[in-house]
Amino acid sequence: MNYVVIPAYKPDEKLTKLVENLNNNHLNIIVVKDGPCEYDFSKLNNIVLLEHQTNMGKGAALKTAFKYLKSQQASGTVVTSDADGQHLVKDILKLIEYSEQNQDKLILGVRDLKRGIPLKSLLGNTITRMVFYSSSSKYIKDTQTGLRAFNTSNLDKMIRIEGERYEYEMNMLYEFDSESIMQVPIETIYIENNETSHFNALKDSVKIYKSILKFSASSYLSFLVDYFTFLLLVYKLDVQSLVLSNIIARAVSSTFNFYVNNKYVFKNKDKILKKYIKYVTLVVFILALNTIVLKILSGLGIKVFVAKIITEALMFVVSYNIQKRLIFK
Repeated sequence: MNYVVIPAYKPDEKLTKLVENLNNNHLNIIVVKDGPCEYDFSKLNNIVLLEHQTNMGKGAALKTAFKYLKSQQASGTVVTSDADGQHLVKDILKLIEYSEQNQDKLILGVRDLKRGIPLKSLLGNTITRMVFYSSSSKYIKDTQTGLRAFNTSNLDKMIRIEGERYEYEMNMLYEFDSESIMQVPIETIYIENNETSHFNALKDSVKIYKSILKFSASSYLSFLVDYFTFLLLVYKLDVQSLVLSNIIARAVSSTFNFYVNNKYVFKNKDKILKKYIKYVTLVVFILALNTIVLKILSGLGIKVFVAKIITEALMFVVSYNIQKRLIFK
């Protein structure tokens, strides 16, 4: 069976039209009323209506529907669609078809972000796409698309993903590796210049980027500790070995970084010894890679202090992904 999940926060008649079109195609519809509003949901026929008494956010609404589907032992394809009329039924059906043929994948309906897109949406999508790529090494053409499809075998994973509002959809992308994400082109529709969107560009972007921003701050502080320890050893204490200086600097900064990431960034509550062993393994790996890259760059004639900055920038992407996925998961 096929299920369409629609989180609805202060919807209007565009939701009525969407439900009518979905019913014409004999799809199972689950609408989540996310908080009080003036819209009359009783006019919607042949739907399952789930309700939040207060606005809990898009991520929470999606997970409410996913938990319902799990409780009903649903089997088939789940499609998430926005309530604002920006997703066409033909594209919903298109994603269902792709999902049925690729049951192990997350199917994304991606828009053409070069044509007919409002400036604020273009900027938001561009920045989000760049930040996501830099932190995950995964290129997603439309990170903010609400049209997604997956097999019900992934319901447990979807329920476990962190986030209650718009950051949930970004976290979903982190949970699937590149090979498990399929991007399918859909029509680009922005009704009324996207004025009906409830996405708060500043507030919701901060939530979306929160994990990355905190990790960036932690990494920057750790970089300063590492960098100035390195300079102290090389230029003040006159340590002749570049490798030894790099190892000592990394040992000092890594201890600082583990403490900050464990306590403030990822806030993981697993036993600290287990995490620390994993972290030390990562440090050894990053240190080896760091040292190799540093020696290559300095061997190319790049000044040591410049080579150090370039190397640390490259290590940032590698370290973030390993810590998020394997250590503080």
